[in-house]
Amino acid sequence: LLEALAAPSLRNMWQATPQDLCNTLWAFARLSVCTDPLLSAMAAAAMNRMSEMGSRGLTNIAWSFAIVQNKHRPLFDAISAPALRTMHEFNDQDLANTSWAFAHISINHGPLMHALS
Repeated sequence: LLEALAAPSLRNMWQATPQDLCNTLWAFARLSVCTDPLLSAMAAAAMNRMSEMGSRGLTNIAWSFAIVQNKHRPLFDAISAPALRTMHEFNDQDLANTSWAFAHISINHGPLMHALS
């Protein structure tokens, strides 16, 4: 059933708001329903909307990809720049989840890791 729900998500990905992307990705990751086509499409859509993401969105995207063990380096690189710019908006949970996500899949973005510490 959940994999059947992924198909419409793929078709509508480019119409999604940043919040829609984050919520959809989080839900599929939480339920461990993350196919390669879904993750690739979500990563591309998220990178396209990265400048519109807030701290919670950046954190949720990183967490979602980390929880399913998907080391999408271009996505994590794309998360790093806005995360550094908006670090002052991160609450304690955002800081912890972002640190965990990067560490969990062994991506060491030096400036971001320094800022998070």
